[in-house]
Amino acid sequence: MPYEDTALGGNSGTSGLMASHDDSLVSVQKEVGGKRKKYAVVCPHAGKTFCFPEFRKTLYQLPLNECHVVLYDNSQSKKHSAKLNTLSRALPSFTLIKDDNKPESIESSMDFRVIVARCSAVYQHIYENHLPKKSDYVINLEDDVFAPPGGFNRLKGVLDTYDDVGTVVGNCRDRRVKVMNGEAQPIAVNFRKTQKIGGTGEVQYEVLGVHEKEFGVEWIGAAHMGLWLARRECVDLVGMQTVPEGQGLPIGHDIQYGLRLNESGWKFAVDWSVKLDHYYMQNGEVLSV
Repeated sequence: MPYEDTALGGNSGTSGLMASHDDSLVSVQKEVGGKRKKYAVVCPHAGKTFCFPEFRKTLYQLPLNECHVVLYDNSQSKKHSAKLNTLSRALPSFTLIKDDNKPESIESSMDFRVIVARCSAVYQHIYENHLPKKSDYVINLEDDVFAPPGGFNRLKGVLDTYDDVGTVVGNCRDRRVKVMNGEAQPIAVNFRKTQKIGGTGEVQYEVLGVHEKEFGVEWIGAAHMGLWLARRECVDLVGMQTVPEGQGLPIGHDIQYGLRLNESGWKFAVDWSVKLDHYYMQNGEVLSV
């Protein structure tokens, strides 16, 4: 994920942290093809050139003739920008966007709240300003994941099979937790809703980690957006807005999206058989979890 990573437990709240984001530093560099495609594909990049080949292989698994791809370059790296520019020439329909706001990722900071705040600002900007106006589905593919061959087709099969599933993801593990304590656990959560008695009666949500499974499709609360497939009507219904503080909501754009989706009556699912490689750099070595 270009902007890492969601919390897997604990109580809700964001301590008032919100990343600064200047829209004037974002500009469309190039646009080719018609935007009216079956799939709108969002690909945010924060300069992780070390795993660019893996990202590209996963992108090429998608039905690109049916896709309009939004390449969002927040790398602040001439080398990475050049790779995205070259990649764009092979796409039949795309928008290439440059964002000169300061990027954040696990490679530059282990401060979870700083990274989540930047992540939320980026995603809200993309989904509110640069998503093609019409599509049947939205795919989110991040710059540090690799999906196994056939992974996207399995996710599409879930939506084709279950009419009440609005969004489905592959199984992506948390790099930050792996770096900190050596454990590998999925970025997948459920919610427990509580309400105080007396006073304001404030509703709060506790975020609970979901145990990893070997296979199967499971209805959960929310998960990582490494490879994420949503019905467009669900994206339009609940949006990608992120509440930065208070209101008893859990942290993060991806987690708040899943919460809103569930509360709207749609289901959020994970296909455990679609196991994603989640890359990171540590001590000069490229690793994945």
